[in-house]
Amino acid sequence: MVLAANRNPAMKKSDTKLWSTTLSAAALACVAVLPSVAAAGTALTFKLRNASDYDLTALYVSPSLEDSWGDDLLDADRVAAGAAAEISVAGSDRTCLYDIRFVVADGSLMEEVGVDLCSLENYTLEP
Repeated sequence: MVLAANRNPAMKKSDTKLWSTTLSAAALACVAVLPSVAAAGTALTFKLRNASDYDLTALYVSPSLEDSWGDDLLDADRVAAGAAAEISVAGSDRTCLYDIRFVVADGSLMEEVGVDLCSLENYTLEP
C-alpha cells in the first residue's frame, strides 16, 4: 500500500509521487470469495467493506495500464468506517487488472495496484 503525497485525487497516475508509509502491507487486504468472470464490456461489481478507521470520501478505479484515474465512483457519497458499499466499474475486454485509489476524509490517499477485478467479489480495506 502506498500513500500519495499529492492531494489531487483525480490527477494522472504518472504525476503522483508515491512514498511508502508505516502502515503494514496488510492495511489493504483483498479478499476474493466465489470468483466471477466478467464478460467483455460488462460491469465489474464488488462489495467494498471499509474495516479501516477512516471514512472514505472518494474512490477511483482504473485499468492498471491507463494513465488517468477517471471519475469518482462514490459521487457525493462516502463509505463510513465500518460500513460497506456495492461498487460497479465499467468492464473492459482488455484487462482484469485495475488500480484502486481511496481518498479518506482528511484528504490522505491510499492506493493498491494490480487488483484482479474479474475474480473479485469482496474487497476489504483494513486498518
